[in-house]
Amino acid sequence: MPSDVLTMYQLPLPPAVEILCCHYAVLRTWDYPDLAAPYWRWYWVDRPGAAITVGQKRFELIPGQVVLIPPNTHFAAHNREPIGFLYIHFFVEAAYEQSSPAPSFLELDATQRQFIRDFASQLAELERKEASPLLSLPLAFVSLALSRTKQEHWTGACQDARVSRAIQQIEAGYPAALSNAQLARSAGMNLNAFIRRFKRVTSQTPRQFLLGLRLKEASSLLHHSQLSLETIAEQTGFNDRQHLNLMFRKSFRITPAQFRKNFLKL
Repeated sequence: MPSDVLTMYQLPLPPAVEILCCHYAVLRTWDYPDLAAPYWRWYWVDRPGAAITVGQKRFELIPGQVVLIPPNTHFAAHNREPIGFLYIHFFVEAAYEQSSPAPSFLELDATQRQFIRDFASQLAELERKEASPLLSLPLAFVSLALSRTKQEHWTGACQDARVSRAIQQIEAGYPAALSNAQLARSAGMNLNAFIRRFKRVTSQTPRQFLLGLRLKEASSLLHHSQLSLETIAEQTGFNDRQHLNLMFRKSFRITPAQFRKNFLKL
């Protein structure tokens, strides 16, 4: 790998990244009204002809750029011409969240553009042979993209040790829920002050944070397993299939069954 394909990470500490999938596809039709999901997306196209719409803003996907779309961003996808499309879905550790759902459009230099183009070609050949690619290069692509985002777009729970400990407790207890009172006592804070501080740092309440963890795990299981919705609901801490369905629809405007069916819709 050329040494300039990667750059030093610019955030306070490099977050742990979990790659969910990496695929290359030739898209003749890509027209979906809402592709919200609880994971990040990394997009690259080899020719003009596709766009995404976030709110009222339309963004053309331009060859030579990488598009980074934060989780839970509601956006539509369109194409007017066939395109070659490389995409990566991934999670970033909970200590890092982007404050805005706006996508980032990141320019690459000539070496990086050629490197990704070569990788897309090789990945297409591997997928024709039904072979799984190594995930080290997709991880490098994601790290490069994250390093190019503007630092002010990020908030980090690591900025407050008490909130960091609370997050660790929530994650350790997952999928069970710890009460806010338990978390506040561990943080050595008044209950109301703790909830205010947690929300100020993470933009979520502790309950919303736990819900996010449950939805992330549920979406991963919907992607990568054939487990029933009842089993997924049980394993991720939802009361039952109906509760999972309700929370999914509230967060992503689709049901878990539709989400599973839409997996290859990028």
